Amino acid sequence: MLGSKRYWFISIVVCLFAFTSIAVAKTPRFTTIDYPGAINTYILGTNPAGDVVGAYDDLLGQHGFALRNGTFISFDWPGALWTNAYGVNPRGDIVGQYGWFDGIAYTTQGFLLRDGIFYTVAVPGQQNNTPFKIGPDGTIVGCNHHNVNNLGGTDLNSMMGFSMDVAGVTNQTMSRSMNLGVNPAGDVVGYYFGTPSGAPSSRAEWSYLIRNGEFSWFQFPGAFATLATDISPTGMIVGRYRLATPATLHGFVMENGEFESFDVPGATHTYPFSVSATGDIAGYYLASTGYHGFLLSRREPE
Repeated sequence: MLGSKRYWFISIVVCLFAFTSIAVAKTPRFTTIDYPGAINTYILGTNPAGDVVGAYDDLLGQHGFALRNGTFISFDWPGALWTNAYGVNPRGDIVGQYGWFDGIAYTTQGFLLRDGIFYTVAVPGQQNNTPFKIGPDGTIVGCNHHNVNNLGGTDLNSMMGFSMDVAGVTNQTMSRSMNLGVNPAGDVVGYYFGTPSGAPSSRAEWSYLIRNGEFSWFQFPGAFATLATDISPTGMIVGRYRLATPATLHGFVMENGEFESFDVPGATHTYPFSVSATGDIAGYYLASTGYHGFLLSRREPE
């Protein structure tokens, strides 16, 4: 069942901003979304119906939430230290992670929330599991890793992206990788901590696309680090990038090999995390008032 069973009925506060990019044909519109009474709000996933999921901070800690038809629903994995919701598919299935302490070690565990019931998502034999997205067919992508100590430090050399089908059969990518997005065709995007073989060593993190089992690597032009976080059914890829200096994070969209850059106006950093089949982009941004969720519609108003 839903952990906290706290429900809020509230209208979304809407802020319309101008959009700056390299080349945009449409007039995108930003909507800021804050969980009621939250200190910080992080939007991490969206679907074609306009549902969004994510996490928020309050005085009690960090909790997962969903926003559907103007209604906020808060939830926590029972007994968890914290809970985050990362992805939601068209049927409304939600995947995410929660923090756990078993009396010896702190770990990160994965979950699927379907029809109000929690299920465990875990790659066998892995200490930490994080599902990031779930496709229409139930395919889940994410990453797993081991700790460097009992306090939960991440051993990057043990980190691997994974793709898990509905039968639980799992394929893993190389070490130091994270799979963050999947579309109905089975295309997967993610990023790699380090420099792939043969790539310029002046870059910190590289992004990749896995299509039909083949890897292709990419970077936002001139970026020091590029972190792809999702891919739409049409192949639109979203994520964030930064230059070597300053280390400001900007959002990007990549379509047909062409990049667009965008920032939430007034934001210190912009973190796109999800793109729906309709092309709407969800994420969060940092401003002087803290972290706030955003939804970016790239469609013309009807």
